[in-house]
Amino acid sequence: MVEEVKATLSEPIEVRTSQDDENVFLYYRIHGKYYLCVVARHLNDHGFIVTSYLNTKIKEGNLDMEKITITYDKVGNTLDIWFGKPRKAICEEIGGGVILKKDRSGKIIGFEKLNYVKQNKMKNEIASLPLEVNVI
Repeated sequence: MVEEVKATLSEPIEVRTSQDDENVFLYYRIHGKYYLCVVARHLNDHGFIVTSYLNTKIKEGNLDMEKITITYDKVGNTLDIWFGKPRKAICEEIGGGVILKKDRSGKIIGFEKLNYVKQNKMKNEIASLPLEVNVI
């Protein structure tokens, strides 16, 4: 079961914040016909596991989603997207003018698109950006 707990923490299908304590997170992953829930407390960039258990449903709690920060640089013609607040990152160019931004553990924390607006549109003042947002 130790490997399943590790997998749940590293690749959860959902993470919720406890309704009672904003420093307690519930990590969920499917385990057979159940959900494996690993409850962890985060404090000062450290954490520890409180408990883990199997359940037939995901408990209520606040869905833990970080705010997405989007910045367009008109001068550099780049679109910068961060999952959470912009911070130090290890950058990796993956082709097509896309640069992935990763934290020290390798988790993707953002990306940048170079040459975002086509050059013929750059001659005129940009009133809007070709960007679509869908909230599901």
